[in-house]
Amino acid sequence: MRTGLLPPTFTTAAALSRGVHPRNLYAWRDDGQVIELSRGVFRRADAPPASYPDLLAVAYRSPAAIVCLPFGRGTS
Repeated sequence: MRTGLLPPTFTTAAALSRGVHPRNLYAWRDDGQVIELSRGVFRRADAPPASYPDLLAVAYRSPAAIVCLPFGRGTS
């Protein structure tokens, strides 16, 4: 299986459900074909850069989480 068949950002569970063997997933990580954003959350290396990779990892690890961002501190 190729990494191109996976979405740009995915979890270990999503990869396993698509038939990826854990050995292949971690080999891809070690080869630089996927980047581990957080434990169990990966992004394909050929995907466009994520604007906020940390928030992306939080969203995948805890989909029901509410993220509070600072307001009025010059962040945009």
